[in-house]
Amino acid sequence: MANNAENNEIVRSLIASLNEVDSYKEKVEGSCDVVCEEEQITVLQPGEPCSREISMIYTFNYQELPSIPKRQDSIFIPMPPKHGIFFVRCEGNAGQVNFLIDEAYQTTNGSNAVISCLHRFFENYGLGETRVDLYCNNGSNNKNNCLLWYLAYNVAKKLHVSIELHFLPKEHSKPILDEYFADIKQATKKTKGSIADLNSSIGESEDSNQSHIIDGRNDQMLDWQEHFRHDCRELPKIRSMQHFRFNFENPGVVFYSENVDNGEGEFRLFNQDSPVLTKKVPAIPLPDKHIDRKLWRYEGEFTVLEKLGEEDQDVYSVEHNLDRGRYALKKVSLTKNAVPDEEMDSYKEKVEGSKVVCEEKQITVLQPSEPRSRVISMIYTFNYQKLPSIPKRQDSIFLPMQPKHGIFFVRCEGNAGQVNFLIDEAYQTTNGSNAVISCLHRFFESYGLGETHVDLYCNNGPNNKNNCLLWYLAYNVAKKLHVSIELYFLPKEHSKPILDEYFADIKQAVTKTKGSIADLNSLIGESEDSNQSHIIDGKNDQMLNWQEHFRLHCKKLNGIQSMHHFRFNSENPGVVFYSKNVDNGEGEFRLFDEKSAVLTTDVPAIPLPDKHIDRKLWRYKGEFTVLGKLGEKDKYVYSVEHNLDGRRYALKKVSLTKNAVPDEVLKEAKNLAKLEHVNVVRYHTAWLEDEAESELPDA
Repeated sequence: MANNAENNEIVRSLIASLNEVDSYKEKVEGSCDVVCEEEQITVLQPGEPCSREISMIYTFNYQELPSIPKRQDSIFIPMPPKHGIFFVRCEGNAGQVNFLIDEAYQTTNGSNAVISCLHRFFENYGLGETRVDLYCNNGSNNKNNCLLWYLAYNVAKKLHVSIELHFLPKEHSKPILDEYFADIKQATKKTKGSIADLNSSIGESEDSNQSHIIDGRNDQMLDWQEHFRHDCRELPKIRSMQHFRFNFENPGVVFYSENVDNGEGEFRLFNQDSPVLTKKVPAIPLPDKHIDRKLWRYEGEFTVLEKLGEEDQDVYSVEHNLDRGRYALKKVSLTKNAVPDEEMDSYKEKVEGSKVVCEEKQITVLQPSEPRSRVISMIYTFNYQKLPSIPKRQDSIFLPMQPKHGIFFVRCEGNAGQVNFLIDEAYQTTNGSNAVISCLHRFFESYGLGETHVDLYCNNGPNNKNNCLLWYLAYNVAKKLHVSIELYFLPKEHSKPILDEYFADIKQAVTKTKGSIADLNSLIGESEDSNQSHIIDGKNDQMLNWQEHFRLHCKKLNGIQSMHHFRFNSENPGVVFYSKNVDNGEGEFRLFDEKSAVLTTDVPAIPLPDKHIDRKLWRYKGEFTVLGKLGEKDKYVYSVEHNLDGRRYALKKVSLTKNAVPDEVLKEAKNLAKLEHVNVVRYHTAWLEDEAESELPDA
């Protein structure tokens, strides 16, 4: 009976999870939007507490912002700053305030930061509402007793009449919070890492975005933990609860429940005459020792304690200003430009030259032109990777696995035009080099500007840096598609921010799709005027098998991973000139003969495999091929083969009544998931499908 009750509870929690989201959407669309429209509230601006008889919904979250570019952990490159960010978004008018917490001030844990920013929001940006609904995720920075104490304090101090706090399920809160962070993350890519640059960029990202710096100097956090610690009681088992309610009629009391359908419990957090309501909340000062990014790493991060030894005067004992670890630090004098940066300077100069050419020739868009029809030089940046399907859904028995589409972009640095080749996951049957070369070739065919000279820039990933790409570029000039091509592999710390910036709009578009390649294609077209998309799905357009085409007729250049520059020209067909960097002398290597068969034979196409995943179908029909029944007793067990990995599985089909999962079915799935034994068939997963869409054959 205990197991049955547990299984029933699983079903109830799943239904309750959907009810939570429905309740959230109804409040946002039904009341919050209407209130802002009726009250003509278009921006966030301070209002006296409880000055408007309205209810408002705010979504919030706290996290550390990555500093982009994510620089390598190198002796020559400082570690990236880690600023904190706390956003509050008004669901009624889409206004959003982003509290930027300087890394030098990251001296307190998340709950103090969350409460300090939330309190500052109500002080400086709140609309004077009487009632508030707060929504956030289940992270430990949000779900803790200290936040409950603050919300009870807030209504007891008459800052609001009532407050409700709701924790959305992870699979639903993730896409909401990702969407709200999208503009901020994109703004971060344009900064050098300083809080001031980030503050400026956020102001330019969207009209509805505001920023507020908390750096310990101009504005400080408050030590709410210390303020409440001695006078408040902890609500036990807080992690299992999802909804909390506070009202002015019951100061110091929290009402709690596990979901919107459950009855409420009641708990007193502090007394009505508690000192927390009368004493001042202490501020958290900027620590004496902290990282200062305005200084070089040595002066900004470390405090010198003493010299070490007498003979070597350049070795010191130092203490890190954040982690308080002690280190031995040696200073070595270098001649000027000992660590050259000519690679990036050369790239930037060429980009500027490319822009001038496009302006003079009035080339504003990417469109097909005859090969070598313009005596110009053009720069293209490219990269290939798999796109995540966002939201990242949990690995659940009720949700299908995520699609994993591939993307290859080529960007013209002269006019910022970008073509994004979308490779359907059903066609992900070839490795990266074939995909890269097929898309690059299609780009020159369908979108190239007819330039005679090309400079290609990319990162050092194995999809890009391989002999097959060298063979193709030599083939390209030998076939007189270009007069010359130069290929450059930028250092990781330089290429990462460039490629991240170019992918930013695409990733943002992905967050709005349901995962299908058609939806993504449509949204990319709406993301920026300069963005174009091109679907390669094995049906309308196919990849070519360049590896097979070159394999028997071309020679491999050894030591390719240590080289960063490659040059090809029509005067030396089949030859590659290579060097380690722009200052090194060139080597020369023949990849294939001038009369090689690679120049006269057709490149074979790669067909769409007979067995592949079809997302238009439910999971059963889309992912598996039925081979036959297993046994005579249970007619619903079948032998199936997965269309991608080729493995065989036993698949059991169970008929369910509408909106109900029998206890014995859940029990069987849960028990099998726990078992791992040589004599027990291994459990992999389970899922729900509409019976009409997933009928199994009788044989």
